[in-house]
Amino acid sequence: MKHASLRFRSAFRAFVISGLAAQGAVRAQDLDVANTSGWFVRVGAVARFNVKASITAIPRPTGSGIYDDGFVLPDSGGTASGTTWNWGYNAASQIEDGQLVLKRFNDVPSFGQQDVNVSNPLLGGEITGGYQFSEFQMRKKSARFGVELGAGYFTFSEEMNFAPVGTASHTTATYGIGGILPPIAPYAGTATGPGPLINLNPGSSTDVRDNPGGTTTSFQGNLEAHLYNLRIGPTLEVDLSKRLSVVVGAGYAPVYADARLEYAEAVTFSNPAVPVLAPIRADLGESKWRLGFYGEIHLNFRITNHIDAFVGGDFQYNSDFTFGDSGHQVKLDLGATYGTKIGMTFRF
Repeated sequence: MKHASLRFRSAFRAFVISGLAAQGAVRAQDLDVANTSGWFVRVGAVARFNVKASITAIPRPTGSGIYDDGFVLPDSGGTASGTTWNWGYNAASQIEDGQLVLKRFNDVPSFGQQDVNVSNPLLGGEITGGYQFSEFQMRKKSARFGVELGAGYFTFSEEMNFAPVGTASHTTATYGIGGILPPIAPYAGTATGPGPLINLNPGSSTDVRDNPGGTTTSFQGNLEAHLYNLRIGPTLEVDLSKRLSVVVGAGYAPVYADARLEYAEAVTFSNPAVPVLAPIRADLGESKWRLGFYGEIHLNFRITNHIDAFVGGDFQYNSDFTFGDSGHQVKLDLGATYGTKIGMTFRF
């Protein structure tokens, strides 16, 4: 964000210097207030506030008969028969001595939902082009309707580091398969079958528990997002004096959000009898259009008949953006955001 701040200050100085130079060159000219209809281009630096993000750790599936590497659940016939079609497993190595071996980790610490510390404001730029129609009188003030089309860009990159602590355990269960030839793994049966039947209840089950408070889940990640903003809508400019005017506008403002999450997650146990849980590294990305609308207001200072300096602000609302994998979900809360702007307008 330091480099973005330097770019913002440099842009501000460039706008001020350009404006003063242009003003000095035309001190002797008379401003023609009526000569402000026609095409225009507006460029400026923008600071956007209230962009939010959060990440949620999705809990592991839990319940009797649900495992990390398969499942054994009642089928449509219920539990009376003691057998089921509704079972599955992931790898051939889970069949040992005529038994199906299933395993799971229980109560692994999770960081739940955490807000990502997005550094506000986001600094970026915007360019807008449009056309103003012939002026008319509004309560003895000259005014002009227009239409504009603009585009802007913002980005952020934030680091995350979470380390929740708890007490986990590990379960190993075996199920008799009744001498069947099991389907090739990975396999997932259904509650209604048909499929090979195995025992519904485990023949044996063992649990190894970690020391109290000895389990730590370490999560380190980076969330990066690029936000491309478009806007189109009508405008109204009203002259307050020979040099000052105010512009209001509103319209449609979709955002193209391109986001990526890179993370590494590892679980450690203080009890060496608990099996090792393989660490996870992932690089997730997704891009989506998010619909929205905007309203804005500018105060223009007319330097020449063709150059204005402006300051302004806007309000924008866009729908949220979510993405992730089976273990984590990221939410970009683009909701209600606010912008402040400074720049130059060039009229043709």
